[in-house]
Amino acid sequence: MEIKRTGKICAFVMDTAVMKWMLLAFMLVLLCIIFLALPCQAFSKKEVIKKEKNPAYQASVIDAEIQTLKQDIAWLQSKIDRFNKQKRFVPERFYTSMALKKKRLKGLEHLKAEYRKMIKPKPASPLKKTKTPKVLKPKTSSKKAAKTASFETKQQLLKKIKKSGLLEWVDVVQDQDLLKIENSLPILFASGSAAIAKEYQAFFKSLADLVRSYDVRIIVEGYADKDPIHTKQFPSNFELGAARAANVVHELVKHGIKPQVFKIGSTGEHRFASQKPSNWKALERFVDITILFRS
Repeated sequence: MEIKRTGKICAFVMDTAVMKWMLLAFMLVLLCIIFLALPCQAFSKKEVIKKEKNPAYQASVIDAEIQTLKQDIAWLQSKIDRFNKQKRFVPERFYTSMALKKKRLKGLEHLKAEYRKMIKPKPASPLKKTKTPKVLKPKTSSKKAAKTASFETKQQLLKKIKKSGLLEWVDVVQDQDLLKIENSLPILFASGSAAIAKEYQAFFKSLADLVRSYDVRIIVEGYADKDPIHTKQFPSNFELGAARAANVVHELVKHGIKPQVFKIGSTGEHRFASQKPSNWKALERFVDITILFRS
């Protein structure tokens, strides 16, 4: 009797163990089926190239430029409204700039609409190798030009600025013997980003060409809006503002300005008492450039 009872117990234990293994195997098979059914999020090199040729992708890129233009137009409109409210004369360049930006905005919106109409993209042409842009080295002074150039009057500087096509971008300020340039149009950024929009590339090049050969000190200050940020790259808005300023410095150095003339600053989302915050959050994410000419 004892032997029969022991045998029944052993058989029950073996049957239970077999059931457990069968259940485990079934669960593993089920997990494999679910995993294979899920879409893969990784893109191969060919898929990335195909994505870039996709009209929907092109439309999204154009849309980013449209948003930047809208921010610039909003800033200009707020400045014009402020001038009118204070019963001050509004410079003609503000209206000219507004008209040019609206014209470009209309063109981009039309182009975006054309991309949206496309169902299938055209066959992709072979990718051409693009040459990496060369970094311009600062011009070395010769014996004849041992002394750095300097502006004698504010009018001379204004003529240089007008010739460079920067009249709507910067203001010239005379403070006793000190002459300085300040950007009148803001350099704006997307929320939570320090990347510089392509719209500003021509401005940076023209500005570098203007001041490259002069004895200057350049102060670049970056700011952020009040939205908090806590990422590995930007632990706070102080780092975000400083990164925006640093990227502007890199752009100007790339066009030949000496790195040692720069000073970077950032107060994040905070402002001095004299700096009144804007009602537009998009206008709070910007960089200010101040160029001091040494006499």
